[in-house]
Amino acid sequence: KSSLLPMVNLCEVLDNIACPTVLLDNRAAASAMTRHLLALGHRRIAMIKGPARSPLTRDRVAGYRDALQQAGVAFDEQLLVPGDFTLQSGHQAAASLLALAEPPTAIFCENDEMAIGALQQIKQQGLRVPADISVAGFDDIAFAAFSDPPLTTIAQPAEECGSTAVNLLIDLLENRMQKAPKVILPFELIERASTGPVAVPALTG
Repeated sequence: KSSLLPMVNLCEVLDNIACPTVLLDNRAAASAMTRHLLALGHRRIAMIKGPARSPLTRDRVAGYRDALQQAGVAFDEQLLVPGDFTLQSGHQAAASLLALAEPPTAIFCENDEMAIGALQQIKQQGLRVPADISVAGFDDIAFAAFSDPPLTTIAQPAEECGSTAVNLLIDLLENRMQKAPKVILPFELIERASTGPVAVPALTG
């Protein structure tokens, strides 16, 4: 009989637990989004992160820092601000970023709800997205395509995620599994209208 726990860990990385896991490569996905913003010319790229206790936060911050390092862009502690995956925290975090002496030209939020909150704050301050500042999210929730402007984000294969987890659970319950596999699913970067080239400062003189 298998010694594995009769459960499947879906999307969250639980360390040191003996059960099958289905997850997205969050580090690679966050790195891909950061590289997308770098390719648009952004160098002051902020990240609104999730709760410190979440493994998702840890991996997405790591991917963001990976991409900055590979591009030779110094990590700036001021540009990494806490959130809690809610609209309100995105709204508040964007306010603190926009108040910096040298605000970011792009904000990458670790989920779409915080990104939509950030969009609202930016517009309330009279700035335009993406002409003045780009915003990107993560998850591709239903509202992402209908936000104003539609949100650039990372899509997770929800259907594949669910079906893979169910199949693993059936194998586990029928004792066809001796070791707990870790299945890493692909992600897709969905480019919409909330990200664009970095604004070029007007020449004076």
